[in-house]
Amino acid sequence: ELRTQIEFIDAPGALGPVVPSLGREMWDAVRSADLALVMVDASSPGTERQLGQFLSRLSDELEVGGKERPDGGRTQTVLVLNKVDRVKQKENLLVISRRLHELHAFDHPCLMISALKQDGTNDLKNFLCLSAPLGKWM
Repeated sequence: ELRTQIEFIDAPGALGPVVPSLGREMWDAVRSADLALVMVDASSPGTERQLGQFLSRLSDELEVGGKERPDGGRTQTVLVLNKVDRVKQKENLLVISRRLHELHAFDHPCLMISALKQDGTNDLKNFLCLSAPLGKWM
């Protein structure tokens, strides 16, 4: 078993109104991360519409962030569709994924999970472990 240390930083309310200082802190955290997971409720109607503005901002922030990072790198992004068990017509998952990939150039293929039923969560965990860069143990 691989021993990997991963630090998670949640960005609650990223789609809603954000207190300006929290918004700056959130985007600073995203720009400094090695990997940003954009986790989306696949069962929620209107998901794509809500995410459009966020994904546009994400693209802009990461373009700027890559120029500011000491290592010169850029935060990698991956789309994670959650609650896929609640979507009756599974082909809709591919449609949602394709549309969101059109709004932002994600660096990795979409991962589909049901956190509640733990379906696909091992794939997500393995992806995170394999994507984690080598570094000091914190």
